[in-house]
Amino acid sequence: MARLGILFLLSFAGCAAGGDGLPACMTPDDCRSGHRCINGRCVPPGVDAGPEIEDAGTDAPSVPDAGRDTGGGTDAGTGTDAPPPDLGTDAGPCDGPCRYYVRNESMRGWARYAMPGGAFAPTTPVRAALDIEDDNVAYLFTDTTYHVLDIAARRFTGGGTRSDLLPEAAGTPLITAETIPAGHAGSDPSREGLILSGEAIAYTGYIVRATREFVIDNMVTDFGPAWDGPLAPRRGDVRADWLDLDNAAGWVSADLRDFCDTTVMRVGPYQGIITPSAVHVADSGVCFEFVQRDAFASFPAFDGTSAPAAGTVVAAFFHQGALHVFVDGVD
Repeated sequence: MARLGILFLLSFAGCAAGGDGLPACMTPDDCRSGHRCINGRCVPPGVDAGPEIEDAGTDAPSVPDAGRDTGGGTDAGTGTDAPPPDLGTDAGPCDGPCRYYVRNESMRGWARYAMPGGAFAPTTPVRAALDIEDDNVAYLFTDTTYHVLDIAARRFTGGGTRSDLLPEAAGTPLITAETIPAGHAGSDPSREGLILSGEAIAYTGYIVRATREFVIDNMVTDFGPAWDGPLAPRRGDVRADWLDLDNAAGWVSADLRDFCDTTVMRVGPYQGIITPSAVHVADSGVCFEFVQRDAFASFPAFDGTSAPAAGTVVAAFFHQGALHVFVDGVD
């Protein structure tokens, strides 16, 4: 397996871009394994194909299928339309318990929300999360399921069995998940870079934005010498992370000249890595070293009384200038 020679695999990014259509099909045999032929299109897990005229596939029995309208058919017993799945209400502001926090560079504190509910909401603990930047969607992962979040509406619109979406990573307990936005640094504009990490292994690949297909094309077990440095966390302590491409909020103050032979001072892009007690910062653009470690409540993003408490964060992603954080608990 390959060595993870840099901290956040920007060079591995296959980044996502548009395309409105799904592959055409006439029967399930025209589609990849696990994809469904619905309304003449091959629909992968995680995509809402609209009301289904004829479903040529099967659904996981324990989780509503990946975002399509499971109520669009006809009840054979009554001849009436079955009700659509309950998407729940959006996650409105809450006084507690709050499980979803958002902060951008212009906010002095955190916006706090209840976890969205509905048929596609997680019912077991969330382990990791990632976003698809230009599509305004996020994926939350538990040990066995995934859940598609409409970020703007703050509601879950789809979900499924994790092994169907990520068969190569089935059985690996995830500790983090990240994406690298489409087209970053001249990368392929048809793909969103993808990194999924366990404690002892990471998977890299890409997401095809047009179809929401997750493709794993590499596995990594050697994370490189930076993880042995004095500012690095122990991988077993990692609970969540995020990638910020420009450090616009100035949350990271380290001077890169202290860490490698460069004239560049300002950190950005960087990876923020959360443990129960600290935030560790890995430069992901110049030095590819850990360059800062702060006690959790001392890191500028997490200061103040409205921030999530140390030791509670289980997943995070950075989306269009805002840090999104999920804390532990199941409603």
